Amino acid sequence: MILLYVAIEFGFNYQLLSLTIDPASDEVLLGLEFLGRVLSGIGFGLLLYRLSNRLNIQNLSRLLICLGLGVVVMWNVQKMITDHLVQEASLADKKVSLLLASLSNEAAGGALSTLNGNGLLPKAANAEDRKITASLFPALALYAPNRIAQLAAWNQVSQAQIEAALAQNYPEEQLTNAYRNLIIPPLTLGISLFFAILNLAQLLSYLAFGLAATNSKVVIWMRSSAFVLFSCFLLFSFTATSPLVNSKACQTELRAPLFKDDLVLGILAEWSAYAAPNWYFLSSWCNKHVLRGIQLKRPY
Repeated sequence: MILLYVAIEFGFNYQLLSLTIDPASDEVLLGLEFLGRVLSGIGFGLLLYRLSNRLNIQNLSRLLICLGLGVVVMWNVQKMITDHLVQEASLADKKVSLLLASLSNEAAGGALSTLNGNGLLPKAANAEDRKITASLFPALALYAPNRIAQLAAWNQVSQAQIEAALAQNYPEEQLTNAYRNLIIPPLTLGISLFFAILNLAQLLSYLAFGLAATNSKVVIWMRSSAFVLFSCFLLFSFTATSPLVNSKACQTELRAPLFKDDLVLGILAEWSAYAAPNWYFLSSWCNKHVLRGIQLKRPY
């Protein structure tokens, strides 16, 4: 079951990046939220199942209890994070998210540079980097330095026109949807990747020691190896050399204000920007050979 979960989770990550190449509709957003919460909940539930192996409960019952508890916990945790980020966002930030949403494709195409002339992505970037950029650009650029002037340059209009656009009254639903469109990709992608590599480490450790785990010493070795593997996977996740995350624009201009103004969003965006390129090969393989073209969607 762990193997199936890991494969589906990585496949979901690939589909998530593919779906967010364009601004997502309400239906897509709901689907991403639903699947992200359920899959990460299953990942957390599998962890609880392994940690509860000493409980005197029949295996199937324990598995169902742990999976149910995992989904409930992760559903509410992610809902709390999303609601917190939306509620804490200022009206100006929500309006800016509307303007940034229309720029995702240009950013992915390598057409955008900062006021200092630092490009976000080369025009010759591959499809993988374009997908990641389209998904994460709005979050990374939310607090760009000299925001009004920067938005004017990116939209090729005057600052007065940007100020006029931000002064307009928009329906609250439209603003909320735009901001959720901005935060859901890094939130869903980041948490999904975290539980995918956590369970991948557990799976490899089980394959190495599980069949021989007949005494407590072997169990300790198995858990220790899983922890070491997970630590190695985390380190590997931060070795990305993608054009986006290692660009001068991100490293010297966009990163610092994002962390200063919204630490939670900054952590989610940074983790996703580093981890997604390094695990993209596995995500693509799982989507092609395990899901085999099956599109993961909300069941209602």
